[in-house]
Amino acid sequence: MSNGLILVASDSIIGLHNERVCELLHLEPGDVAIGMPLAEFLANAGQRLGWDDARVKRVLDNHYMWMSQEDEMRLEHHYDDGTILRICCRPMPDGGAILTYDDVSEERAAQAEMTHLAYHDALTGLPNRRSFCEAVDRLLATTPQVGVLMLDLDRFKAVNDTLGHAVGDALLVQSAARLRETCRDNDLIFRLGGDELAILLQPKKRDDGDELGQRIVAAFSTPFMVDGHTINIGCSAGYAVSGADENSGVLMQKADLALYCAKAQGRNCAVRYETGMMEKAIARQRIEADLIRGLENGEFELHYQPLYLLPDQKLAGFEALIRWNHPERGRVAPLDFVPLAEENGMITKIGSWVLDEACRQAALWPGHLHVAVNISPVQMRSPGLVTEVLQALQTHGVEPNRLELELTETAMVEDGQQIAQTLQTLREIGVRIAMDDFGTGYSSLAHLRDFKLDRIKIDRSFINIEDDAVGALAVVRAVTSMANDLSIQTTAEGVETDEQLTRLIALGCNTAQGYFLGKPMDSATATAIVHEWSETNVVPMLRSSGSMNRFGLTEA
Repeated sequence: MSNGLILVASDSIIGLHNERVCELLHLEPGDVAIGMPLAEFLANAGQRLGWDDARVKRVLDNHYMWMSQEDEMRLEHHYDDGTILRICCRPMPDGGAILTYDDVSEERAAQAEMTHLAYHDALTGLPNRRSFCEAVDRLLATTPQVGVLMLDLDRFKAVNDTLGHAVGDALLVQSAARLRETCRDNDLIFRLGGDELAILLQPKKRDDGDELGQRIVAAFSTPFMVDGHTINIGCSAGYAVSGADENSGVLMQKADLALYCAKAQGRNCAVRYETGMMEKAIARQRIEADLIRGLENGEFELHYQPLYLLPDQKLAGFEALIRWNHPERGRVAPLDFVPLAEENGMITKIGSWVLDEACRQAALWPGHLHVAVNISPVQMRSPGLVTEVLQALQTHGVEPNRLELELTETAMVEDGQQIAQTLQTLREIGVRIAMDDFGTGYSSLAHLRDFKLDRIKIDRSFINIEDDAVGALAVVRAVTSMANDLSIQTTAEGVETDEQLTRLIALGCNTAQGYFLGKPMDSATATAIVHEWSETNVVPMLRSSGSMNRFGLTEA
């Protein structure tokens, strides 16, 4: 038998035993024998285990109690050497009992390992998300104030993508070790998953969590050495303290919102949750839901700002600008919803609609007028962009050279190789490509070489300047001259005065747009102006002095 066995008669005399009992209880010959009283056997076993007389008596009394009951009794005894014995006492009808002993050490060790894995991260050894949630609940139930510090490793994905997951795993192990060195003994560190970590603390002062967050950010500014690679990452942290009657879900949500703010502020910093962040997050969620509904319900429309050729100031086309007519909020500015749409991926669907609508409108205009459409970096990285452009052009019968896609210089630099390939494909189709806001991003002459462009749009910050702004004038002069040498057209944005327009003509700029030339207008106004111009052969100049233009049409 794998288990030890002792049969005790109703008079507490041992009537049967096996050798396995001696092995499990480390007994010597004679410590257990048939005909031996139970009390003597337990005294012998107690002597081998180092029990005193009081404990031997207590164990004997327990055995008598178990034998007098009707139900079976089970318990486990833990020895100092790590052995765990499961002891079972099964009473018999005549008053005796059967005692069995099983070594369950391996079984319990396996269970303990499984429990440990269920509550700990296998890579770093840190407690995991499950441990974190339960620990937060326990502390909230027993502690007046609980602090949570949410952490996110900056640029960690780039390490995995460039150096491989093995290096990424080793970096996580070193990150956990660095956190242990930085935190206090009573701070609890958790790995929630990926590069997300958390610290649970019981702040004694209001700024305890803020100080810890700053220390961690500073600690992660020191490079890591992993498998011969010097790796520079940072750490963003969001800190929140529990309020009255708050549960773990609310506390963790507050810390997550603070972490989101830290990332929005440029990462590599620590931010404390402040009143109002939750309300902003709720409002953000509502806008996200409204974006989906707005696209389905046709709440978006395009306005068109005219672009003029220089120096003769003839109409060259329009730039399509999206507007959102919210049923409750009214007109929502693009800056209030486009960044959010880029974050949640809705910009791809919105951008597809803009392409289709702009081409539909361009089909109503003469063939020499083009339409410019702004393309989001997220949309630019979409594998379906080229197909969407082709479909919009073919559906509305618009020649590809009448569509100009505008992309910011900063967006071109991100995933440069992929962007360059997409731009090349679009130019092969015949679509024109413009670099928007030139001079405000990572400006480099190499970009003009690597990205084949049809137009450079000079940012308004270089146009809307004082006459004595020598630096800005020099930039415009250099850009127009360089673009001319490269056979690239230039467009000046934000023209607001006649003096600015005159200066741009003198500098050799090819095209201009701005409130001085014409404000954005709805599609009906733009189409009416185009048709009026075509019939009268008079070039429409929509000056910004007054709400009525020369054609009697109200500007939007």
